[in-house]
Amino acid sequence: MGLKLTNIIELIINENIAYRMALNNDIVNYSSMAKKIKNKVDKLSGRDVPLNTIVKLLTIYGKRNKKLIDTGQALKYVSFFLDYGYIKKTVNYDDLNKINFLIAVKNGQKYDILYKDENAKEFEYAMLNLRMKESFTEIPGITVLVVSILEMFEIKINNIYRIGNEIFILLNSKDAPKALEKLAFYSSIQNNE
Repeated sequence: MGLKLTNIIELIINENIAYRMALNNDIVNYSSMAKKIKNKVDKLSGRDVPLNTIVKLLTIYGKRNKKLIDTGQALKYVSFFLDYGYIKKTVNYDDLNKINFLIAVKNGQKYDILYKDENAKEFEYAMLNLRMKESFTEIPGITVLVVSILEMFEIKINNIYRIGNEIFILLNSKDAPKALEKLAFYSSIQNNE
């Protein structure tokens, strides 16, 4: 026996923190969300579910689940910083000490580095830095939440780096302002309890 449509909607929403936050805070366009999840609903149900049925089930879910999630609350403790001017480059080990890089990742016999070049005329990447007062390791799912929010708005993430109480998200320069705007908005809607 297959899953009921209500169970399918709950499953889809519960695996995406950003969708849950949007529904819990009533900041969602139900038709738009229904269009985004329709393929998944159809696949899990094994049939072509009408869009208005999905909208109705999302509305019911939203009214029934007005409680905010703990991970979402954590966003109000995050400071967001956006920094432009980053370039990726692959170098030999001997060249590592010649470049003031932010991050280096070993790739076979070479290293992929991320560095800032103040003299470059065009910058391919921007770095979105999320800094918390407390360690991110104490807040389960914060990285998933941030990724979910950015994916919901079709913002491509090139890489994510976590170091202590900071998350560094490498984005294309053109997507960076939108990413900052969306994360700041989700942070601003959290209750001040």
